[in-house]
Amino acid sequence: MSSLSQISEEDLLCPVCYEIFTDPVLLLCSHSVCRACLKEFWSARGFQECPVCRKRFTGCQTPANLALRNVCESFLQKRGSSEVFCDVHGEKLKLFCLDDNHPVCLVCRDSEKHLHHTFRPVDEVAPLLKVNCIKPASHAGIQQTSNQHPMLGTSKPVTSIPCWGPACKTYLMLMTSNAGFFSRVDTFLVPAVQTRQKPGTSANSSRNYFLQCETPVTLDPNTAHPLLFLTDDLTHVKSSADGQQYPDNPERFDYYHCVLGSEGLNSGTHFWDVEVQNNTCWSVGVTTASNQRKGGIFFETGVWRVRYMAGQYTSQSPFKPRMHLTVDKRLKVIRVQLDWDGGKISFSDPLTNTHLCTFTSTFKEAIYPFLYSSCTDFPLTVLPVKLSINVKCPK
Repeated sequence: MSSLSQISEEDLLCPVCYEIFTDPVLLLCSHSVCRACLKEFWSARGFQECPVCRKRFTGCQTPANLALRNVCESFLQKRGSSEVFCDVHGEKLKLFCLDDNHPVCLVCRDSEKHLHHTFRPVDEVAPLLKVNCIKPASHAGIQQTSNQHPMLGTSKPVTSIPCWGPACKTYLMLMTSNAGFFSRVDTFLVPAVQTRQKPGTSANSSRNYFLQCETPVTLDPNTAHPLLFLTDDLTHVKSSADGQQYPDNPERFDYYHCVLGSEGLNSGTHFWDVEVQNNTCWSVGVTTASNQRKGGIFFETGVWRVRYMAGQYTSQSPFKPRMHLTVDKRLKVIRVQLDWDGGKISFSDPLTNTHLCTFTSTFKEAIYPFLYSSCTDFPLTVLPVKLSINVKCPK
């Protein structure tokens, strides 16, 4: 296998448009961006700044990254052959593991990792994952379509979520590469897709396949409290005893150890997971765009959260006192689910499928994810986007 086979699509995605690089340029901080994306990003910001690490420049030259461009072109040519290979063994991905929800090769099937697992041919599973491909008008928000889905049997509106994350695009590409249903995935449908019944079989013999995709969340360093340290990928945050050299801009927290997500959400349904394991003092939740970040009043209005402090879990919503949460064992991951249009915010433990609390409200402005941490030993981590397929069989 050539070295190109070891490169994933995720390695070749522009951090702004989340597409494979087109005419990539190299910045002084060594990050690469599509030339057109960088021009639009700088125009919107009003100054020169790296979209990844937020380092600012003055009079920055942007030479073409020829090596990266060549790799991207070669990758696209190879992908166009519609043959997808296992990253580990270099074999074609012909099977789909129902236990791990992932395409595998024949060598994977016989490995100890997949011992006693159930497999199906990729081209047998792919029709169940057929999706409507529509180009979102913008990256912000959720799109609605009132068209009846051919396999849902319902005329109710169905929700299409922009598939921002590279993991989602790669995953769907792998699972449908042999089916030829689409050449470009921008969105997919969330509702259940029920398998068509074969003649002579009962309704109880069918399986239900569900598509799930998280909303990618990155943290905004321009809002981070000076005692918070963010990693370069803007997904880990940890409290530090030493203050960071951050400018005191209006959007930055100066009292609570908080940081906001980089994107506001103003329509649709979204969810994301945060790893809180070992962190001893944290809050995870959402807040309104207009909520005051300066001074000690942030948690008094416009905040919905779950908090862990002194070994106790509590929940809080605007203008209401904190409520005690009964949790059987210490949480490792917490999921936040926002239904902006429906006015609902839910918190749960995705590892045990345990519901923690739900708040209802009427949202009139953008809602931002936020994290709070005063633990100097362990970080909070926004987990990577992932796509999952749940197969439910009747008992």
